[in-house]
Amino acid sequence: MQQFSHIFHLVEQKYNYSLQKDAPRATHVPYLTNLQLDMSSIQDQIRANNNVKLEADLWGVLRDFCNMIYTLEKEWYIDSVYSVIERTLETYEERVNGVKEWQDREASKWLQKERLFQEQVLRNS
Repeated sequence: MQQFSHIFHLVEQKYNYSLQKDAPRATHVPYLTNLQLDMSSIQDQIRANNNVKLEADLWGVLRDFCNMIYTLEKEWYIDSVYSVIERTLETYEERVNGVKEWQDREASKWLQKERLFQEQVLRNS
């Protein structure tokens, strides 16, 4: 987890530098675009069995994903990077436990969607 903290420390540095250099571009949009391009390239590298390029593309996805989350926080689309991480841990742990206990995946996903809906209703009240 310490490595993720360091990644987000670098993301913060890059964001601050981007604000000074080209503030209008310091948004989530370029990262979202790059993620879409990288995902296509990842499929190509898997088919080509090119693990060096695959790792480079995966690095790009991780980098752009972390940058996107950070800028979404700065743009007030999400509460915080940490709320996304907490939600990820909670949801994924629940799903992994469901797999271990042979629970129906669709039922588990439905319950998670229902909780998200209830959370949204509470926020909008």
